[in-house]
Amino acid sequence: MESMVEAEPEPQPPPPPLADLILSLEQATHMAKQLPTISDPTYLLHIYSSLHQAHHHLSNFLSTPQFPNSNRRTLSPPPPATSRCKSGTGKMMI
Repeated sequence: MESMVEAEPEPQPPPPPLADLILSLEQATHMAKQLPTISDPTYLLHIYSSLHQAHHHLSNFLSTPQFPNSNRRTLSPPPPATSRCKSGTGKMMI
C-alpha cells in the first residue's frame, strides 16, 4: 500500500526592502515613458524586463501582510467627547 505524502509548500521569498521596490518602480516608470519612441527590439526587451521585475517586486510587497515597525504609523486616540448625557436626567452636560 502506497502512502501519499503531501509536500510542504515552498516558503515565499521575503519581500524586497522598500527602497528596492521604490527604485524598481521608478526605473520601470522611466522606461515605460520611453516606449512610444523606441523601435529597437533589444531595448524593448530590456524595458519589458524592467516592467516585469517591478511587477514582481510590487506583488511580493503587497502579498506580505507584515510591515516593519519603523514604517508603521500609530493612530492617535480619538478626541474626547465634548458633551455627555448626565445619567438619568437626559440633560447634556458640557
